[in-house]
Formats: sequence, C-alpha cells, structure tokens
Amino acid sequence: RDLHSFPTRRSSDLKSNQIDAAEQVPGPLFSSLKKDSALHVTSTPSSFIADFIINSNPNKIAHRELLNPKLRLAFADAINKEAIVQLAFDGQGKPTPNIVTNGYGNAPGTSLPWQDPKIKQDVYSPAKANALLDSLGFKKSGSMRVADGQPMKYSLIVPTDGYSGILRVADLIKNNLAAIGVQVTLQPEDSTAAYN
Repeated sequence: RDLHSFPTRRSSDLKSNQIDAAEQVPGPLFSSLKKDSALHVTSTPSSFIADFIINSNPNKIAHRELLNPKLRLAFADAINKEAIVQLAFDGQGKPTPNIVTNGYGNAPGTSLPWQDPKIKQDVYSPAKANALLDSLGFKKSGSMRVADGQPMKYSLIVPTDGYSGILRVADLIKNNLAAIGVQVTLQPEDSTAAYN
C-alpha cells in the first residue's frame, strides 16, 4: 500500500487499514492516533520551522518602523511561541531562536551545529515588549500604538495551506500583538498568492 502525507488522507484511512502508513500527521491528530493501540506512531526530529516574516525591505515606503530590529524584538517577546507549539503541533516541537532547526544536527565534516548557540531564545513577555516599544517612542494612543504619527496597523498574509492549524496560530499572533497595542488584520491566501 501507499505511504501518504496528511492532510491528503484522513486518520480514518489508517484506522480502517486502507493505507499502511502516513507521514507529517497534523499535530492535533498526533495524540489521538498515538492512543490507538493498533497503530505504531512515532515522532522524529524535523527540519520544519514555522516562521513569522516581517517585510524589512530597506526601500519600503510604508511602515518603515518595521525596519527597526528592536521593534521586531518587541514583537518576538509579545508572541507566545509555546502556545503555538501546543495549538498547532500538539506539543510536538519547541520554539527555536534560529531559522535552522537542531534537527539538521552538525554541519558536514565538523562537530559544529548548524544552529548558532549564541542566539538565545526570546522569552514570552508582553510586559517586556511593551516596555521596549515605549522606550523606542512608539507610544499608545488609547489601545493602539502609533509610529511616525500613524497607527501601528498591519496586514498579516497567512498561507492557508502552510500547515494544519495555521489560521488558529495567526489568530493567536493577532491577539498577542493586540495586547501590546499593535493591530493585525489577517489576510488568508493560498501559498502561491501569499508568495506573490
């Protein structure tokens, strides 16, 4: 029988023996499949990373405040990455400060990891994020922060076919940023439209 990737096939196909194996099971299904004694379910290190990319093109005209690395650090402090791991991946993963996961191991021919160990994981702290934004001069006007006289309102393009649960993660990020006075409007798109 075939080896299928989710979400192409449903978990019922595994349980009814219509397929013998599946890979890349969405996180929310992992625990329920693992409880089924008729199935052999394993978790292995992965190179997958869910990232949050901010347009930092130095030639951009609008929202030039996003070019400030300290503002981006404030956003990182405001986003609850542990909650994302639980929500989208059923705890099967962990936040990483690097764009390369430790699933890659060491660089070929060396004993050095691909990940830079000097980069430390930011800690979820809306209070720290708020203090950093205040220190940068992005003050609140009511519940909304202001940058260069404009409300800090942004569109977040969400590639809906990126991974299972991505829209729930995007909503969590939206709420996390709202807690520091930043408004995000979700713009769901398929991967091709999101990339374009």
